[in-house]
Amino acid sequence: MESSRMAFLGWVLAFLSGPSTGYPNGKVKEACSSMMPLHGHVPQKFPKHTAEVNVTQFKPGEHVKVTLSGPTFEGFFLQARDAENLEGAAIGSFVLADKKRSQLLTCGHVKNSAVSHTSKSKKTQVDVYWIAPQNSPKRIQFL
Repeated sequence: MESSRMAFLGWVLAFLSGPSTGYPNGKVKEACSSMMPLHGHVPQKFPKHTAEVNVTQFKPGEHVKVTLSGPTFEGFFLQARDAENLEGAAIGSFVLADKKRSQLLTCGHVKNSAVSHTSKSKKTQVDVYWIAPQNSPKRIQFL
């Protein structure tokens, strides 16, 4: 693997563990920029949930498995962003492992740049695959 590629920071800043009555189907495009669900429930400040990746380095075009897990949760919203610019746009795109539990969203002009839940059914784990773009920043953070 190229030594110029970054090591992953694989943790999630915000998860939704409360009921997602505002967006039970996960269509939360309104959250693309702010990562705030705006569904009337307060996100956890100290999530016990994690996002784990299966590699520490990547090359452009590689598929990186991202596993969201922890105590039971109903909703989630996941993006990859430049770790040096968390306010920036989503980086790369995703592929689903299970279309019944998760769905792809387009944030900004990047197709499939976010993943969310498909229903408010309770989950303890969700797997997705992130595809590294050609011009990746040095460090990526999943949020």
